[in-house]
Amino acid sequence: MVDKRMNKNEFNKILDQALPYGTKEKDFLKKEFEKDLSGGLTEAQLKSRLKKMKYDTKDAVSSFEADRLKSKFSGKFGK
Repeated sequence: MVDKRMNKNEFNKILDQALPYGTKEKDFLKKEFEKDLSGGLTEAQLKSRLKKMKYDTKDAVSSFEADRLKSKFSGKFGK
């Protein structure tokens, strides 16, 4: 089975819908996922990174936002 991958344009489109205003969170996420997106981001990579961000109190993403983003992005992978 081949993992579905999300490219940078798809990622940015979903991110813009989830966080419609220019925010430090959006800039942080774009920077954090930049390397992963160059080869296509898998669902497993996305979930893993968002889970870490959920519990990291030092990054720009709150636990609420991490859960909301996980929900938004899961639609891309057919869930």
